[in-house]
Amino acid sequence: MTTKHEAIKIDNNKVVSLLSPDAVRSTPNATHVVVAIQWGAVAIAMLKCSNEENEDKTEVEAALKAKLACLEIGATGQGSISDTSTSKLHGFEFEFFIDALPNGDDVPQTVEQAVSFMKKLPALVANANGGKGTPICYTLLPLSAFKYYLGAIDSLNQIKSIDGNAIEEAVQIFDEMNQSQRVLNEIHEDFEKYSFCITDDAVQNVFQRLQLIKATQTNIKEQLHKAIVDIRHGRSDAQAIFSITRDYHNQSASRTAVKTFINSLMSLWEKINYAAYIQKKGAHYIGKGVSLESKRMKHNSSECYIFFCSWNQPQGLVDNKRYFNSLIEEKKFSCFLVDIDSQPEVSKREGVDGGNRICLFSDGEYISNDCFGEYTKDKKKCLVKCTQKRTKTTEKPNKRVDVDLICPKSLKGRYCSKDMNEWFCADCRERLQYDFNHSFLCDCGSAPINTFQFRCPDPKHGMNFIGFSDNKYLTNLVKQLRPKEINILILGETGVGKSTWINGFANYLTFQTLKEAEKGRQIYLVPSQFTITDSDGKIRDIQVGKAENESFDVGASSTQKPKSYVFNVGKKTIRLIDTPGIGDCRGADQDALNFSSILQYIANFSDIHGICILLKPNNSRMNIVFKYCINELLTHLHVSAAQNIAFCFTNARGTFYRPGDTLPILKKFLGDLETNRGVEISLSKGTTYYCMDNESFRFLCCLHEGEKFAEEEHKNFEQSWTLAVRETETLLSHFEKDVDPHIVGQTVSLNETRKLILMLAKPLADISQIIQDNISEVNTKKDMITKLDARDIDLKKHLMITQIGFETKRLNYPRTVCTGTNCVEIQTLPNSNTKMTIYKTICHGHCGLDGIVPETCPCQELQNCAAMDRSSPSNVVCSICKCSWSVHIHIKFEQIKVNITIKNPVTEQLLQQNLTSKEKQECLIKSLNDRVKKYEEEQKTIDKICAKFGAFLKENSILPYNDAIEDYLKFNIGELERQGNSTKSSETLQEVKQLKEQLKQYKETKRLLDENMKSGVAKKVEATEIKKMQKELEQLELTGKDIKKLFDATVCGQQTNFQYTETYFDDSKHRKKNNKPYVPSQGNFQSEMSEYNSGKQHGRYNPLRLIDWALGTNS
Repeated sequence: MTTKHEAIKIDNNKVVSLLSPDAVRSTPNATHVVVAIQWGAVAIAMLKCSNEENEDKTEVEAALKAKLACLEIGATGQGSISDTSTSKLHGFEFEFFIDALPNGDDVPQTVEQAVSFMKKLPALVANANGGKGTPICYTLLPLSAFKYYLGAIDSLNQIKSIDGNAIEEAVQIFDEMNQSQRVLNEIHEDFEKYSFCITDDAVQNVFQRLQLIKATQTNIKEQLHKAIVDIRHGRSDAQAIFSITRDYHNQSASRTAVKTFINSLMSLWEKINYAAYIQKKGAHYIGKGVSLESKRMKHNSSECYIFFCSWNQPQGLVDNKRYFNSLIEEKKFSCFLVDIDSQPEVSKREGVDGGNRICLFSDGEYISNDCFGEYTKDKKKCLVKCTQKRTKTTEKPNKRVDVDLICPKSLKGRYCSKDMNEWFCADCRERLQYDFNHSFLCDCGSAPINTFQFRCPDPKHGMNFIGFSDNKYLTNLVKQLRPKEINILILGETGVGKSTWINGFANYLTFQTLKEAEKGRQIYLVPSQFTITDSDGKIRDIQVGKAENESFDVGASSTQKPKSYVFNVGKKTIRLIDTPGIGDCRGADQDALNFSSILQYIANFSDIHGICILLKPNNSRMNIVFKYCINELLTHLHVSAAQNIAFCFTNARGTFYRPGDTLPILKKFLGDLETNRGVEISLSKGTTYYCMDNESFRFLCCLHEGEKFAEEEHKNFEQSWTLAVRETETLLSHFEKDVDPHIVGQTVSLNETRKLILMLAKPLADISQIIQDNISEVNTKKDMITKLDARDIDLKKHLMITQIGFETKRLNYPRTVCTGTNCVEIQTLPNSNTKMTIYKTICHGHCGLDGIVPETCPCQELQNCAAMDRSSPSNVVCSICKCSWSVHIHIKFEQIKVNITIKNPVTEQLLQQNLTSKEKQECLIKSLNDRVKKYEEEQKTIDKICAKFGAFLKENSILPYNDAIEDYLKFNIGELERQGNSTKSSETLQEVKQLKEQLKQYKETKRLLDENMKSGVAKKVEATEIKKMQKELEQLELTGKDIKKLFDATVCGQQTNFQYTETYFDDSKHRKKNNKPYVPSQGNFQSEMSEYNSGKQHGRYNPLRLIDWALGTNS
């Protein structure tokens, strides 16, 4: 308020007369004269807003103006208004200033006190300085205006005016610096408040920029002070100010530089905004100095989403943030954001890959390592729903195939495409499969195919699930579903590691890396056992699984009978056929039994795509056992299978994942094979031989058993795992793409012929003996008739003749007998090279055990026979014969040699004719001679067919017989003889005797085959002729029926209770389930991000708007 105005009239002569030139000269720096003073009082009320609630500038200004209007109206007494802006003024700070405060009154502290004080202000001023108050305004005139009155004064200062543009520029740069300081102060304040997600360097950079602006502002003030004085006194001009402003624009404190600096902070500002946003929404931010584990425990979050977030890696940042916002809104699980820029070690400690990713944590492990990635993939899936309740089964059927069908809506015109699609269950997200029994199935269960509805991701399809309107059409479609099978036969000597290789194979198909395998469930298809030295130097057995088809006896083949393990790899079905090892410590007879079971097993398949022969890489010599095993393998393969053979070197780490010393001797062996037999089996890396080491699987087993290893050891096994995965994939590709599948029928026919020869060996030997016995019996009868007087012949007495044969008695139950050396007799049949085993000891005449293949040993299940004494689990023996359980077998037939009396058809005919006695005698003798001749002709037929069998073997087998058996048997005989001489064991000496008998028999068999193959009786015999020749034998007039009986009895004993065993490896039981990802509604998904991007929801200003507002580019 103003009170009094005092002024000097300079045009008044009395005033002019008082002007003193000497006073001017005595103050050389004087430039102006005070000519007027305005008296009164100045009172200022200030409202400061810290804007902590981050309202928009216009909202703050509106609230402030409304409050000031209240003050003005209340103070002047012009009326009153209703103040509705109180809520907008939260955070305002009130200050009051006044020139003079008489009578010791206090300064107002509130708006209400200020209104009251302003009403009293006129009375207060009236009592101050005689009612004048204080000077509030001065009027100045330059000395030049008095030049006329003062005369010539040399020192009179000539004051120059300053260019208005220069003044405007100077004011503008100070406004810019003030605005920059205000923005940076707010950023600095936020950075300190959210220092848990901002680096200390970032906070310090903002502070240093603030200090730089302040220093620049001070420096410019000093420069302008000097420049203005110089311009006023004429020593300079406006260019001095322009120069200062130009320099400012090139400095780091300039508006442009500050805006660039603030732009560089955008990611940090975004980070702060996002941290504030998610915290407001109830999520937890894991930044500097915060432990994820302790936070999880504090909030009892056994299940939670964890967003590993890096603002330094833009890839996937925006998408994952959008998805994380939706997860927060879903409120299903607690949500944590881990700032991996502030704590980069957390990802590694948690075992999570780097980069931006949202993981689902549940019960101590991560069940999803990329929730948004899974959501993205899921959006592209073709989904099905079932319209009825599905039947839940504990085990899925072995025979099933993934469902690939067109979308039913594609049949309705111009909708989705008619491409074949992979279909997934909308509930469990697992692949839909067909069970070949008119049902679809998944982890939810199975239901008829016509109860399913389909939805493909084509935008033209829409969101509805629809079914096939024509059930017959759907049925025809599913009939075309066929899995592409790849059958691989695995062969190798005992101890080479077939079972371990299969276990490794299952793991390599399921887990690409050792790290993934460590996180997953332990996978073992074949029980296995091995020994390690633990970290304390102690010997420790590591056993995986329970032995059912396996033996852990030292030296014995681990696998006891063939079994398949089936895998699904994409749209392919891989079947690995595990087999007993060759070179079993129980001898060549056991190897023969093993191969018999292998061939009987693979007869269930039409094709074999690959034959893997597993070898150790470090056999430096073609030793007896190695040659025997290779020969035994090749002996049983058809020549056409040569292209399907691949050699897999196991335990290859010790030879730098190369074949090692085995390769040269294998090359020589195969070279000799090509020279001698004309069969080529090439050797080349990546096509016919592969190197791997399944030590990484054993390492994994040790980890699951709690064994500890150094980090360096872990890295070595990771490399081994990676190489094994690569070699396995290359091997599968070779069998699938490079070679035609081997027709199993060819190998089976070959071995059926060999098997037929072996089966017929005993019957034919028996028949040969019967033929000789019958010839002898007939000749005796003939001699007797010849010696009789023709007149005394009584034909009725000679009507019946004796014929020797075998009576086969089948048993409807198994019988346990012992094959131990003291419990059997070995007889070589007359006129035959075949041995006949007579089981003297019947240990259990009627055994009740089921599911045991007859005439196979050792058979684990026979430990449960009632004849066994199991009082010592480690030494189960027979209570009848005291031999080990391992030498017992089941048999289901017995043969009895009998004399059969039959009518002589010739004699019977003679009785009906009217012949003389002499004629009768001659006819009888002739009939007996004819019978002898028929026996001899049938013997020739048998010999001829045996020769044809030999020719077939020579033509179609890679090796007709294993010529290494002789050396192998001699080697075993020598070992046992040395052992027997040392221990004087009668059992060992009996084994030696038995092996020598077996060697003698082998030599005879080899001689016979060689003679047959050299005889040239049949240069070419087709597989189809083998069965015909068998029929020819069975139709022989005199011996055919006996041949059939004996053959059927042998076949029955071998085939009864044969079991095809196959394990379907369902990787879904071991890998992590395809959890149904959270699917946000599209509208909520988009609006959530719009709300976030607008900068309103999370309570922060949008950084770009803040910059423009502070620096004056926008209103």
